[in-house]
Amino acid sequence: MADFEKILAEEVKNYNRLSFPVKANLLERAIIRRARITKVHPNPDDEFCKPNVGPNYSKISDYIYRIGNDGTFLKTDPARESIIVEKIHPEGYKILNGHHRWAAYYKLGRKYVPIKLVNLTSQEDLERLLKASNHNKRVLIDFDQVIFRESGEMENELMFPLNRIYSERIRKGIPALFHFFISAGYDIWLFTDRLHSLEYMKNLFKLYHAEITGIITGFKRIPEFNPAVAKSIDDMFNNKYTLTLHIYNDKLYWVDRAAKVSKVFDLEDSNWSTTIKNIIGEMEENAKDD
Repeated sequence: MADFEKILAEEVKNYNRLSFPVKANLLERAIIRRARITKVHPNPDDEFCKPNVGPNYSKISDYIYRIGNDGTFLKTDPARESIIVEKIHPEGYKILNGHHRWAAYYKLGRKYVPIKLVNLTSQEDLERLLKASNHNKRVLIDFDQVIFRESGEMENELMFPLNRIYSERIRKGIPALFHFFISAGYDIWLFTDRLHSLEYMKNLFKLYHAEITGIITGFKRIPEFNPAVAKSIDDMFNNKYTLTLHIYNDKLYWVDRAAKVSKVFDLEDSNWSTTIKNIIGEMEENAKDD
């Protein structure tokens, strides 16, 4: 353990201030499926690297057993999932998710680790998307809680081979609802805890004929790892939009900062999209009367 902690501390020291994320191109994201373990570096901001938290050695031992027994466990075992990384300067990749699996591969003496290379939404991406918009109204939707579906009514599955690339199924009625938002002059912003590339998520919705303005990936990680960046993002959005519709679970939050009006509406699952359209129509009509 002491040797590994020494190696971990050295990695953090070397890459804490000298490295920064850079965009991986489409070809890199398409063909790179593994990397030399010496090119995959721990994330200094992750609790795995924090002295007061650090690695969970019980979890590492479990992964060592499951990864090391190649013929015993199925390839679908989560222990074998690719480590999610982003490309960094000056070289290599930074771990976004999978530190304990990385440690297991390291302790097993493996020269290569399976990786999934993504481009997370950066602050610069958000600034560019906001600047390109002419709207002062936005819809903010939780992808994981509201749009993504594993059961219930869903849009038709994508055709092969697209369904192998984009495996997420989305709630029935989302494309039509998004078309309504766009027609009504709203920007559509999604947020998700998933560590997908911005391009991946935008392409997913294009395949369902649904347009979105932008998406914040790894949403909960931003305030956790960098509170200053989180505040800067909040300020950018608040300066851009005077009206926000926040759809979360079975609630719609209407926040009109210009009119100083804030309301909460319940959403019925059976008439979900129709209820949202009716609420927006009623609230905007009331705003005209005022």
